[in-house]
Parts: sequence; structure tokens; C-alpha cells
Amino acid sequence: MKKLLAALLLSVFLTVPAVSAAPLVILKQGVFSSGGTVTAPLPGDFNVSENWLDFSRAGNTSHVDHANTFYQIPDGENSTPIVYLHGYGQTRTGWQSTPDG
Repeated sequence: MKKLLAALLLSVFLTVPAVSAAPLVILKQGVFSSGGTVTAPLPGDFNVSENWLDFSRAGNTSHVDHANTFYQIPDGENSTPIVYLHGYGQTRTGWQSTPDG
């Protein structure tokens, strides 16, 4: 049984591709927004001093249907694919961090 387990582990390690020792260098990165809609203000007057306490949202607008895009451009040519992460009702920061840091 030990020989079988050792052979299995060895076969797994021999089939795992080597990881490049060179670090990924980011040439440029940034954030931009595109698209979107701004709704008409709700009836009433917006009060900046009570905004967080006013649950009627009087005078507020909503900014919806836009894309907030974070990008990184690596230095030099490589075969790294483009990866899209959808927020699914969240912001992109939900995918970039964890509660424990």
C-alpha cells in the first residue's frame, strides 16, 4: 500500500507543470467607469446633513448599469489570459479582498 501511494504521489508531482520563477511585472494599472444611467431625482429636497438618516431618499438619484473596470497591463509579451470578474450585485472590491485581509 505504501508503494502504491508513493507511486501515485510521484506521478502527480511529475505531471504538474513547472511554475515560472520570474515575477509578473505590472507596467500599468488603473480604473475606469463606462456606460450607465443616472435616474431622475426622487421628489423632495436633498439634505446633505441628513442624507444617511433620511430613508425617504428625497432628492436622490441612482447611478446604475455602469461598468467599473480595474485593469493591469503586464510588462512585455506573455501568454497570460484576460480574466473578467463580474461583481454580481457587488463591487469589484468584493473580489479583491477578504474580511481577514
